[in-house]
Amino acid sequence: IRKVLGAGTGTIVVLIGKQFTRWIFLAYILALPVTIYVTSNWLNNYAYSLATRNIKLDTAMTYIDKAIAKEPENAAYLDTKGWILYQLKNYEEAYKYIYKAYQKVMDDREVLEHYGDVLWQLGKRDEARAIWEKALEQAPGDEVLKQKMESGL
Repeated sequence: IRKVLGAGTGTIVVLIGKQFTRWIFLAYILALPVTIYVTSNWLNNYAYSLATRNIKLDTAMTYIDKAIAKEPENAAYLDTKGWILYQLKNYEEAYKYIYKAYQKVMDDREVLEHYGDVLWQLGKRDEARAIWEKALEQAPGDEVLKQKMESGL
């Protein structure tokens, strides 16, 4: 219509471009928080999967550090970082992160198990068994936890 009324091609492109740019900017603003959340969760989940298999721990550490930079108080991220450090046999550092996660979610079975494991490695056997007992309350049929309760790691 504008072309018929005498607008030039450049003017039409600018008008359409302005409108298009507004929509792109709005979409970016709306998508950014979701993207950050999803990306952080993905980084944590991938790092944790590497840590549980005890492979590529340097890569896992890089990813979890990025997730923690975005959400430094997220208990799942702190637990993952602690578990990576545990797998690297850096039990003192692992304790710091896993304990911080434990303080935030005292009833999470996985955090409880990790906390018990790190306590055991630090020589705090009675505390470890007490924590594993709490974890076992969350998952009564967990044979690995039962084994840890009976004979430790």
